[in-house]
Amino acid sequence: MFVYDLVTDEKYRSRGYGEKLLQYLHQWGKENGAHYIALESGIQRTSAHRFYEDQLGYEKWCYSFRKTL
Repeated sequence: MFVYDLVTDEKYRSRGYGEKLLQYLHQWGKENGAHYIALESGIQRTSAHRFYEDQLGYEKWCYSFRKTL
């Protein structure tokens, strides 16, 4: 599974919505044969990265690159 651009509006952060959504996706993925879930997050979103790693057990496994043409 791949999650691209998961964002919670600032005024609703730290209320558990992101965690509930991702836990739902984890369960849905398991039930539907996914072997892993990957997500992208902007390099500047260090608080989100701590959340993914510390609270949900995600690990950094690659970098994503782009170039404006």
